[in-house]
Amino acid sequence: MAYAQLRKEVEESKLEVQMLRGRMSLGTPRVHRDLSVIALIPKRLVSEPTKHLEKFRLTLDAAARIGRWEPKNTGEIITLKL
Repeated sequence: MAYAQLRKEVEESKLEVQMLRGRMSLGTPRVHRDLSVIALIPKRLVSEPTKHLEKFRLTLDAAARIGRWEPKNTGEIITLKL
């Protein structure tokens, strides 16, 4: 009798674990965005020649990749730096 009860509890536990695993896999994974790399991007002054614009863009692209930024984040940072 005790063995049957124990077996039933084990089966219920297995089902609960499967249900919890299913819930975990449904959620979107969180991605850590590192905004500290903003400090690597120099401010672009309007008086600077346009040749510095390419360097600005390359630095911005690299920081966005390193920091795992979304396009929305990158656009806001461009606005702040320009």
